[in-house]
Amino acid sequence: MGQVRLRRARPRGAGTGAPILDGMSLYDDVGGFDVLLAVCRRWNALCLADPVAAHPFSHGTLHPQHDERLAAYLAEALGGPRLYTGGYGDESKVQRMHASACPATARRGAALVD
Repeated sequence: MGQVRLRRARPRGAGTGAPILDGMSLYDDVGGFDVLLAVCRRWNALCLADPVAAHPFSHGTLHPQHDERLAAYLAEALGGPRLYTGGYGDESKVQRMHASACPATARRGAALVD
């Protein structure tokens, strides 16, 4: 078995900026968009089934394509195609969306402790 060599990541402005392992991105390594979408759908189902984790999703404001958007965001973050920035916005939009002060903040911390 050959040694895996980590090549220097491209600068943020050039491509996705994700490190490349022997020519493959982490996105490729995890199996691509369909795998990420399946993980996002499962994660959402698990969150909705848990009374503490479900709270942020209980306001009825969740986008109907939340799972697809999350998968697109993760795909890009893992070195895959620029699906999120190409169709939905940039990371600052995600940060603003999740940074709003709400009563769920304390519950999110509790969900991480258990």
